[in-house]
Amino acid sequence: MKFFIYLIKPTRFINIVFFLTLLTTLTSQDVNARLRDQETTRLISSSGAGIGSILLNESAFLNPASIYFFQTSTFYYQKGSSRLDNSSSQRPDDFKKGENQILLLTDTSSALKGAFSYQTQSENGDDRKRFSSSASSNLGPNASFGILYRYTEDHQDQHKVYHQGIFGISYIYNKKLTLGAILVDPFLANKEDTRLAGGIQYALAQNFLLIADVGANYNDDPEENQFWKAAFQAQFFKDFFLRYGQFEDGTTDLRGHSWGLSWIGPRLALEYAYRRSEAVKDGSTFYEGEELEEHSLALSLVF
Repeated sequence: MKFFIYLIKPTRFINIVFFLTLLTTLTSQDVNARLRDQETTRLISSSGAGIGSILLNESAFLNPASIYFFQTSTFYYQKGSSRLDNSSSQRPDDFKKGENQILLLTDTSSALKGAFSYQTQSENGDDRKRFSSSASSNLGPNASFGILYRYTEDHQDQHKVYHQGIFGISYIYNKKLTLGAILVDPFLANKEDTRLAGGIQYALAQNFLLIADVGANYNDDPEENQFWKAAFQAQFFKDFFLRYGQFEDGTTDLRGHSWGLSWIGPRLALEYAYRRSEAVKDGSTFYEGEELEEHSLALSLVF
């Protein structure tokens, strides 16, 4: 917590941006990672859409700017799993089931708000350990800017370590409409992760939200590496939220749908999400027609 308090001054925030820019530039390397980026349970339930939403825990994974508009801090724990259905006859070995965990702490007690996370992930024999740290400050009464730093260790064919930066902007147009944009890994520490994307959230009614993201890997054939993600969220019985989403992602050659349920109490939140993805063509991880089934549970404590 004291770390964020120390960094309140705008000049120090600018120094952070410069430091991350220098760090990711000096450590850039071609990694060729096969594991997909982890997402929170909420993001899984919305098929990954949420760049334009104002989210707390998700600021450590998607758009780091959105945490600025919160006044509460959280401790977050998530555990998930994945398994392959309809295994292709071309697959030489059985697909090993996946497991992942997330520990996350958000801090909104100072003018510069942010989050720390520790993530572990394994799937089909590949393993990943990742630490992230984010910070967000205001650009005006309705806008914020954030940066996210990721340190990743991958154990695949060989051991790889790389550093990445994510830059994000959030804007509250009015009570019904919010917008956001992100730039992921612009210094090409891992070229497969590079993204430029934008998102929107619109309140169609008081208890019904529409959420949509679009983007692409602009560094590698953007026309082939585009993606879109869309979802809706319905609130009922005051504390319950139901989500359903669909997506098609050219960067992973996957498309599918998802749904999830959340109970949000004053000091405690419980969430569950399910996602089913289908490979649209042969890729580095999946063969055409194979389906990946994912389940995720999360617990949040508010303080």
